[in-house]
Amino acid sequence: MSFLDDVKARIDRAKVVSFDIFDTLLVRPYVRPIDLFQHMEQHFSAPGFATARIQAEKAARAHHRNVEEITLDEIYDEIVPAYHDFKQHEKDFEHQVLIPNPRVKPVFDYARAAGKKIIVISDMYLDREFLADTLKAKGYDGISKIYVSSEYKKMKMTGNLFPIVLDDLDCAPTDVFHMGDNYESDYAIPFSYGMDACFFYKNIEMFFHNDPRVDAFYQAHKSSLGISIMLGVMSYIYATGCDNYWRMFGFKYAGPLIYAYTTWLKNQLTADDIRDVLFVARDGYTLKKVFDIITAGQDFNTSYVYASRVFDVLFNLNYEQKVRVDPLEGIATLRKIINYYRSMDDTLAAQTPDEIPDCETGLNFVNKHIDIYRQLAARRREDYTAYIRPLVSGRRVGMVDTLSIHMSSQCLLEKFCAECDSSICGYYFAVPKSPKVDYTGKDYRTFQQSANWEFVDWDFCEFLITSPESPIQDITPDGTPIYKKQSLMEKSRSEAYRFVSDGAVMFATLMREFFGDITVNISARDVTEWINNFCLIASESDRPQISLIKHGYDSNHDTYVPICKPWFATPGTFGTRRSTSVYKYKLFGFLPLLKIVVRPDRFVLTLLGCIPLFKSKYNGQQLYILGIPLYQIKQTPRKRLFMLFKFIPLFSIKGK
Repeated sequence: MSFLDDVKARIDRAKVVSFDIFDTLLVRPYVRPIDLFQHMEQHFSAPGFATARIQAEKAARAHHRNVEEITLDEIYDEIVPAYHDFKQHEKDFEHQVLIPNPRVKPVFDYARAAGKKIIVISDMYLDREFLADTLKAKGYDGISKIYVSSEYKKMKMTGNLFPIVLDDLDCAPTDVFHMGDNYESDYAIPFSYGMDACFFYKNIEMFFHNDPRVDAFYQAHKSSLGISIMLGVMSYIYATGCDNYWRMFGFKYAGPLIYAYTTWLKNQLTADDIRDVLFVARDGYTLKKVFDIITAGQDFNTSYVYASRVFDVLFNLNYEQKVRVDPLEGIATLRKIINYYRSMDDTLAAQTPDEIPDCETGLNFVNKHIDIYRQLAARRREDYTAYIRPLVSGRRVGMVDTLSIHMSSQCLLEKFCAECDSSICGYYFAVPKSPKVDYTGKDYRTFQQSANWEFVDWDFCEFLITSPESPIQDITPDGTPIYKKQSLMEKSRSEAYRFVSDGAVMFATLMREFFGDITVNISARDVTEWINNFCLIASESDRPQISLIKHGYDSNHDTYVPICKPWFATPGTFGTRRSTSVYKYKLFGFLPLLKIVVRPDRFVLTLLGCIPLFKSKYNGQQLYILGIPLYQIKQTPRKRLFMLFKFIPLFSIKGK
């Protein structure tokens, strides 16, 4: 018999069904109840309120030791004068953030439908009238009576409130069935009076118990209000029993990441007095959905715009910077230009080589025919201008992307905005700056204040935000995207991401239900730590699903890499997109034994500080043993060629 079936059977036998309120009928979106005070302090910009409120309650209990429970009025009698008027704020906060417990609401509805007399018994300083209004507003109608400790000055925890309840009901204890989340006051004590009783764990306790990583993470971040809210809201959805892995995954990881970023975005756009917002495909897909939810009723005009970095490459011939910064990205960029324009001009059709083995070859060919490429690119810019003009003409607009080194989409849109008498400001989660990129004159804002790679694996974050669309390779003059043929890896990612996006939207919707117009600020640091916690700690239950997802690393989507790379770390795939990390291992605390250097494009293992044992470059595409180049992968749009010692061909693989 299931838990719900057992509870229903016990309700059928009872004449009176009794419920606790907090963490039973109603739940708050915090790990700890006192975090509500910290949230009030933040929302009302009232530094010191949380501490003052906690101290006032302690003082009130000490002042009224002759009774078992105090009232909210008595608490605020003890608070410092600056916060006397916060009593109504607290009640308003409680009324807003409390929502029905998804595990208990069906039980309540069953008892009501069965015609049972329903009562509520609660140890709480809030008054009965407030609790009655809140319960009714949250869908708990039909309650016969509320017994609250602040009114009777007796508590469930001491056992002294239950006799009052039984005497008032004028019924036998065996006629009453009580439910609650506190083992002593909601199970052991009522059971000792002869009542039938049922204890169940709080949602947050179940959430922590089911995933030890979450519990350990919270213990390390107890002081963060943002993390308390994140985990509190997550525990609610766990209680609903979502049965789709990727939807739950999206709720748990894409949801907080996107909500935190778009909340900051809303505040920053408001401060900058910008109301027209362009969300750049493909990263802007779920960002726009969530932004529209959290800004409902506000005067923002949002559009999902195709301004891919590919278009900057093709229409503006922006390739030199990419070649300087990242050879892997550089060769993909050059191949993209060469293959795109080869059929648009007779000279290019005749002279374009079938393979571009390296950056130098591609760069020489493009520069040799640069006049032809410029003429062709100018025609495509005219078409793109016709697409962009209605979205930006004559206005200052915001452009939303996630993480960018080159700011390719902004570079693209700036040129076209200038032609449309408009200006643009870029908004990013982060811009990890490269010394090879010139950021002078760029108008942009970043959610993450640091200019470093803070995420363990940004490719994992790309999966959390990239739309289910296939990679975009072109756009028609009317703005219709032309997609690249979908590979099997893209198909797996796309099918999973539809549910991930649903989960992220669910998170934003639930945040809106919990908090309404109350300010919720989850910091970039909070979500970064949360995402990194998942990427660094492998889970056997998650591993089979995560192993199916690969991310297109380069702009041409020829090279695919795993996400959560530390889970599958091998010498060829250990490097992740972040700043350089160095790990040193010493004998006897001083003798250098091993040194490991991890960079975005390579992994190096050195013995005794000077002997190069192993080096892997470009996510395993080049491998060196003792400084000798053992093998190299040369990749073209049509095949991959595996070379021994960089010049002896071993074998090739056609297609993707």
